[in-house]
Amino acid sequence: MNAADTYGAICLIPIAVIIVLSLITKKTFEPLLISVIVAVVIYAKGDFLGEFVNLLLKEMADPTIGWVILVCGLMGALLFILEKSNAASAFADLLGRFATTRKRALFATWFLGICLFIDDYLNVLTVGNTMKKVTDKHNISRSMLAYSVGSTAAPIVILVPISTWAIFFASLLANEGIVGADGTAVGAYIQCLPYLFYGWICVFIVLPLVILGIIPLVGPMRSQELHARETGDLFPPGVEPPEAEAEQAVEEGKKQGGIWDFILPLAVLIAVTIAVGNDVLTGVIVALVFTAIWYAARRLANLTALVEQFWSGFSTMIQVFGLLVLAFAFKDACANLGFIDYVIEKVEPIMSGSLLPAVVFAATAVMAFAMANFWGLAAIVVPIAAALAGAMDVNIYMVCAAVFCGAAFGSHACFYADAAILIGKATDIRPYDHAITQLPYALLSAVLTVILFLICGFTQA
Repeated sequence: MNAADTYGAICLIPIAVIIVLSLITKKTFEPLLISVIVAVVIYAKGDFLGEFVNLLLKEMADPTIGWVILVCGLMGALLFILEKSNAASAFADLLGRFATTRKRALFATWFLGICLFIDDYLNVLTVGNTMKKVTDKHNISRSMLAYSVGSTAAPIVILVPISTWAIFFASLLANEGIVGADGTAVGAYIQCLPYLFYGWICVFIVLPLVILGIIPLVGPMRSQELHARETGDLFPPGVEPPEAEAEQAVEEGKKQGGIWDFILPLAVLIAVTIAVGNDVLTGVIVALVFTAIWYAARRLANLTALVEQFWSGFSTMIQVFGLLVLAFAFKDACANLGFIDYVIEKVEPIMSGSLLPAVVFAATAVMAFAMANFWGLAAIVVPIAAALAGAMDVNIYMVCAAVFCGAAFGSHACFYADAAILIGKATDIRPYDHAITQLPYALLSAVLTVILFLICGFTQA
């Protein structure tokens, strides 16, 4: 008897709890914590306290969690060092010369996000922290900045075959024996690219049209943008702006970082990450070592100052670490309740050859949004989707692309996903505020994606 047989619709309770509490409290930590406890109480019953502790210990011992903590912490340290040297400000000033209007500032954000395609963590932390100074000058709300950052995170990394997401998804195709015309799994992923509708729509249609004003601002985004333009208050209601950082005093005899002091460390990060097989952790470690040597040679900081800045930057991510651990715990708790099996059981009867790509996208998107689970979910769904595609004689690349699109939607739209947490950190707003303001545009992209999958499903059947 599997978990779905045991719990059935009960597995939806923790997901309902987290969504309702997020809407009521407009916070992330408390809803996550309560929802994890609710899920554990359901499946552990009388031993829920011991199981809750074991679940947290399991997450802390998970290599993936360790990888995420190191990547985020080291990225925080690197960005802090770049900021304290004034290098990040110098780069922002360079962008500011182009970004002379609101639209140009947002398009500069969009362009930088596309350039940092290698990994979504690298993307959101770098773009969010770098572009705040540029967009603030034009009274662009932090929620609008966060939306611009989020729309070039997961949506862009699924479109580039050498990104971390693409390499992982290609490995899933390899596990199923799915190869492209060139006989490789990467070749198979490239054949999925035309069908990655969600990424193409988010990055190159919806976001640019929102910036141009062709797609109007709606809901909380509209009210926050109007408030920012009229009052200069860039933060959502209830969010206190971070303490204004005093302009860094230029100490006598101390050099200030320039544009190349920002570009070179990031270039090393990206180049090394690609060279070692898209391992962002190795890339950021090498970039930190390079930055320390480069800054010492340039006399931008001595070793003592660099170590202090490293720990200060690393410590800024502590709250993020806690949220990420709870997010992973929530994912595993929902898996223990059989949520994925339950959804698949309900969806399979309505699948047909023509509807398969659209149904796979919708089901994956719902599960990814509900569980904040993207790579792990894709690993579960790809074998099922591939088998169904083979049985129904449907284009297997299109069906697998539907899975990848659903995972990207979840990362883009979920209130408590790692992306929302990191974007909130980078733009100094709550993850909830980012998620609720961008949700209409993520849903618009999802609806258009469903339509395109329906068209392709019926025309290629």
